[in-house]
Amino acid sequence: MRYIAKITITVCVFCSLSLCVFCLGTHTQLDAKAYAAAQGWISEANIFTDTRDGETYRTVTIGDKMWMAENLKFSTPGSRCYENGVSNCAQYGRLYDWDEAMSACPAGWRLPSSDDWDRLAVAVGGIRSEHSDEKTVIWDWAGQKLKSRTGWKKHGNITHGIGTDEFGFSAFPGGSWMIGREGNGSFHGIGGSGLWWSATETNGRGNDGLSVRCYIIHSWGSVLVSIVVTTDQQLGSIRCIQE
Repeated sequence: MRYIAKITITVCVFCSLSLCVFCLGTHTQLDAKAYAAAQGWISEANIFTDTRDGETYRTVTIGDKMWMAENLKFSTPGSRCYENGVSNCAQYGRLYDWDEAMSACPAGWRLPSSDDWDRLAVAVGGIRSEHSDEKTVIWDWAGQKLKSRTGWKKHGNITHGIGTDEFGFSAFPGGSWMIGREGNGSFHGIGGSGLWWSATETNGRGNDGLSVRCYIIHSWGSVLVSIVVTTDQQLGSIRCIQE
C-alpha cells in the first residue's frame, strides 16, 4: 500500500461506498494526502459569499462534502466575540450557543452532524484511538492535519502546535466561553484551542440544557477529540457544511 508512510502494527482496511475505516496501531500514520488525492477527494478551494452580511468564506471539498474553510462570522443576538473584541471576531469568527448554532449557517448550508465530523476525520487519515469510549472519541493525527499553519500557540519543544493543514480546512483556535465551577462564565483558550459544535444530540435536555457532541483541537496535541457537553454552559465556533 503506497499510501502508508509508516507502519508499526498490522494494517487492515475496510471500505464501503464512500467510507473507509483503517485499523492501525497507535503510532501509525497514513500518507493521507496521497490517499485522498488518489480517491479524487480533494478539489480546489472556492469562495462563498454570505448574502446576509456580504462576508466571504473560502470553501474546500474533503471526502464528498463541501465545508467552509473558515469559522462563521455571522452576527446573531446571542453570539459573541472572544473577550468582546471585534478584532477577534475578524480573525477567529464568532462564538455561538448551540441553539443559535443550529440555525446560524446561511441558506444551503447547515451545522455538521457528528457523523459529518467523523467522516471528515477518516477522510484526512485520522485513526480512531484505542482509548476512545462512548463519551469521548479520539481521532489520532486528524487534528494536526486539520489545523491551520498559523495562529496556534507553541508549547516548548512540542511540534504539534502548528498544523500541517494538508487539506486546506484551516482549523483556527477561536477558543470558547464556558461556565466554571463557581457559576461564572469566562472565555478560554484563544490561540490554544478550538471548539466546534455538531448538530448531534446525545441524551436529551437536562437542567443544564441539551447534551450534544462538539469537536475540539488543542495546540499541544495532534488529535481531534469528540466530547459531550451541555448546551447552556458553552459557546463555541461554527464550521458550516453544504447541504
